[in-house]
Amino acid sequence: MNGIEMLDLYEKNKHPNNNSRIYEIKLTTVSEILVISTRYYSPFNANDLFLERLVELQKIRDTFGLVSNGPFMAIFHEHYTAQFFCQSGDLEVLMPITKKNPDCPGIKYFGDFLAVTTLHVGSYPHLYYAYLALTDWVHNNGFEYSGPAVEKYIIDPTTAVKEENYITEVIIPVRKLAK
Repeated sequence: MNGIEMLDLYEKNKHPNNNSRIYEIKLTTVSEILVISTRYYSPFNANDLFLERLVELQKIRDTFGLVSNGPFMAIFHEHYTAQFFCQSGDLEVLMPITKKNPDCPGIKYFGDFLAVTTLHVGSYPHLYYAYLALTDWVHNNGFEYSGPAVEKYIIDPTTAVKEENYITEVIIPVRKLAK
């Protein structure tokens, strides 16, 4: 995504009042990508940053001569609400990469599933509103959750100083309810 596309995305999704956001919900297939991943119990509260987990992935990437290929992501293996009320939990962090290295642990494929997604502009504690919008859509359109919530950090603390400029794609895997 180039700078003009990022600015357009930001302008389209920013809202002056976090409580009155209108989220554009999309039903889409998340494409399969190659990633490096670590998963374990660690701090993950939305009020705090877990940048040390990103640094950990960057060290793995550099140690094994990998090339990153997209934004850092996190999977909340406990219910997505845990990040707003708990300090720690089962957190998986992922970094897209361009090719495999057979010597590197933690390389896997991620994606190839149906999901509802939306973009959130602003601080991480206010991501709760994006999740509420997605949850409403899932329940009102005959779907159910089929996996844990994923956050893709398109603009994050490593690329923006002010948290009101963060852009996060919230992804919830779903499947159609049987009739």
